[in-house]
Amino acid sequence: MTSGKFDLIKLSSQVRDILDTELQISIGNMEAIPVTEKLYKLIRAQAYNEGVFDAKRVLDNKLDDITEQLDILLQYEQ
Repeated sequence: MTSGKFDLIKLSSQVRDILDTELQISIGNMEAIPVTEKLYKLIRAQAYNEGVFDAKRVLDNKLDDITEQLDILLQYEQ
Protein backbone atom coordinates (compact mmCIF):
# COMPACT_ATOMS: atom_id res chain seq x y z
CA MET A 1 0.00 0.00 0.00
CA THR A 2 2.98 2.32 0.14
CA SER A 3 2.99 2.78 -3.63
CA GLY A 4 -0.30 4.66 -3.45
CA LYS A 5 -2.33 1.80 -4.93
CA PHE A 6 -4.75 -0.02 -2.71
CA ASP A 7 -4.03 -3.76 -2.48
CA LEU A 8 -7.32 -5.45 -1.54
CA ILE A 9 -5.81 -8.94 -1.66
CA LYS A 10 -3.04 -8.06 0.80
CA LEU A 11 -5.47 -6.30 3.13
CA SER A 12 -7.94 -9.19 2.99
CA SER A 13 -5.14 -11.60 3.95
CA GLN A 14 -4.30 -9.39 6.91
CA VAL A 15 -7.97 -9.21 7.94
CA ARG A 16 -8.26 -12.97 7.64
CA ASP A 17 -5.16 -13.40 9.83
CA ILE A 18 -6.52 -10.98 12.45
CA LEU A 19 -9.87 -12.76 12.54
CA ASP A 20 -8.08 -16.06 13.02
CA THR A 21 -5.60 -14.94 15.69
CA GLU A 22 -7.78 -12.51 17.66
CA LEU A 23 -11.25 -14.02 17.37
CA GLN A 24 -10.47 -17.62 16.38
CA ILE A 25 -12.67 -17.19 13.30
CA SER A 26 -11.32 -19.04 10.31
CA ILE A 27 -12.44 -17.86 6.87
CA GLY A 28 -11.11 -18.57 3.41
CA ASN A 29 -9.59 -16.15 0.93
CA MET A 30 -12.78 -15.82 -1.12
CA GLU A 31 -14.83 -15.04 2.01
CA ALA A 32 -12.31 -12.50 3.29
CA ILE A 33 -12.46 -10.23 0.24
CA PRO A 34 -16.13 -9.11 0.57
CA VAL A 35 -15.71 -8.61 4.32
CA THR A 36 -12.55 -6.59 3.74
CA GLU A 37 -14.25 -4.43 1.10
CA LYS A 38 -17.00 -3.52 3.58
CA LEU A 39 -14.52 -2.82 6.37
CA TYR A 40 -12.39 -0.73 4.03
CA LYS A 41 -15.35 1.44 3.03
CA LEU A 42 -16.23 2.08 6.67
CA ILE A 43 -12.67 2.82 7.70
CA ARG A 44 -11.87 4.94 4.64
CA ALA A 45 -14.80 7.28 5.29
CA GLN A 46 -13.93 7.66 8.96
CA ALA A 47 -10.22 8.23 8.24
CA TYR A 48 -11.06 10.84 5.60
CA ASN A 49 -13.33 12.70 8.03
CA GLU A 50 -10.65 12.63 10.73
CA GLY A 51 -8.14 14.01 8.23
CA VAL A 52 -10.47 16.86 7.33
CA PHE A 53 -11.05 17.70 11.00
CA ASP A 54 -7.30 17.61 11.68
CA ALA A 55 -6.67 19.98 8.80
CA LYS A 56 -9.40 22.31 10.08
CA ARG A 57 -7.82 22.33 13.55
CA VAL A 58 -4.41 23.20 12.10
CA LEU A 59 -5.87 26.01 9.99
CA ASP A 60 -7.85 27.34 12.95
CA ASN A 61 -4.69 27.40 15.07
CA LYS A 62 -2.76 29.18 12.31
CA LEU A 63 -5.55 31.72 11.89
CA ASP A 64 -5.59 32.36 15.64
CA ASP A 65 -1.83 32.84 15.60
CA ILE A 66 -2.00 35.27 12.65
CA THR A 67 -4.80 37.21 14.34
CA GLU A 68 -2.79 37.45 17.54
CA GLN A 69 0.30 38.64 15.66
CA LEU A 70 -1.73 41.27 13.79
CA ASP A 71 -3.21 42.52 17.06
CA ILE A 72 0.28 42.88 18.51
CA LEU A 73 1.44 44.81 15.42
CA LEU A 74 -1.57 47.12 15.62
CA GLN A 75 -0.87 47.84 19.30
CA TYR A 76 2.70 48.92 18.51
CA GLU A 77 1.53 51.12 15.66
CA GLN A 78 -0.78 53.17 17.86
